[in-house]
Order: sequence, then C-alpha cells, then structure tokens
Amino acid sequence: MRLIHAESRSVCAPQTTPITEILVNSLITGPTNGARLERINWMGDPSPKGLAQSFGIMVNYLYDLDDIEKNHEAFAENRTVVVSSAVQRLVRAVELVPSAG
Repeated sequence: MRLIHAESRSVCAPQTTPITEILVNSLITGPTNGARLERINWMGDPSPKGLAQSFGIMVNYLYDLDDIEKNHEAFAENRTVVVSSAVQRLVRAVELVPSAG
C-alpha cells in the first residue's frame, strides 16, 4: 500500500512495523469510499478491546466532495491511500527512526 501526500502527491512507502500493520488494517474502509486519511489518534480507543485490536490507535477521515471520486479511484486501481500533510509528517518521522536490529 502506498501513502500519498494530499497536497504534493509525493509517494512514500512506510516501513512494515506492527503499528504500520494496524494502520493498514484501519485504512481499509475509508479509502475504498474516497475518504482522505486526515489524522491518527494515539490512544483514541483505550478500552481493553481497542488496545487489543489496535493498541488504542484510531484514525479520522475527511470526505472532501471534490476529491472523493479521485481518491476512490487511486485506492481501487493502485491501493494508494491519500493522506493529510499531518499524517505525511508522521510517516516521514517514522522513516527517520533507526530500526532496532
């Protein structure tokens, strides 16, 4: 899966980590209907179920009527998820963290 910066449309490939896997799983419904991944909420669901399913992480989507069809097509054709600049900064920060090993 690729993440695209919503403003510049630059592509990055996130590292595969447990957190990335959680985010990928949580992304499945939003991108298929044209939403943009707007925000990642650490401890958005601190309930026992939320912690077990996603370490408490939740995401918010933005439905911009002008971009819904384009975003849907990007996901349907290329599995590309359009993200906000804030999410793109988080992805870049993760890429800068040295791997343990």
